[in-house]
Order: sequence, then structure tokens, then C-alpha cells
Amino acid sequence: MKKSIAVLMFSTLGIATIQAQDSKSSFSAEEQHERIDIMAQNLNMTPIQKRDVAKTIVSFEKSLIAVNDENISESKKLAKRKKIKAQIDKNIKSYLTPKQFLQYKEMQSNY
Repeated sequence: MKKSIAVLMFSTLGIATIQAQDSKSSFSAEEQHERIDIMAQNLNMTPIQKRDVAKTIVSFEKSLIAVNDENISESKKLAKRKKIKAQIDKNIKSYLTPKQFLQYKEMQSNY
């Protein structure tokens, strides 16, 4: 059960990307808060880590949505989304311990 919740949580960024492709709207603030709470719990994050990761997710999710609004080809949008995703991982890695980041990546790969 816990792993299922974790997989759901770590699929967030992928879902956000898909939603950004389909609509300008994203997760509600309440849904984002719940997802981040689950992530923090599964990775045993400190309050500071949780705050920093949350800021990163919210900021980059907005970037993903902005890319969708650009008047460029789908291949260019995909390339930009991949670049944003790489930057998200880089930022999140800077806030987590090596063990936490490995768990984060493992949970993402299970999605």
C-alpha cells in the first residue's frame, strides 16, 4: 500500500506534464499539498527539505504549463519539457540526501 502511494506521488511530475499538454490548469493547491505531504513522508524529509522541494515542484510545474502555451512545434515543446524535468531533478537532488534521491528516482522509475 505504502509503495503504491509512493508511486502515485512520484508520478506527479509526469502527470503534471501530461496535464500541461492538455490544459492550462494543473493540480489544485490542495492536491499539490497532499502530494508533497506524501512525498515528504515516504522520503522522511525534514521540514526544510519539504519546503524547498515544494517550491521547486510548484515553480517548475508552472514552467511546464508555460511551455504548452508557446506557439512552437510539439517536438520543441517535448524538448523543453525534458529540459525542465532534468532541471527539476537537479534541484530536488540538491535538497535530498543521496539515499533519499535514490529512493525518489526509484519511485519515479516505477511509474
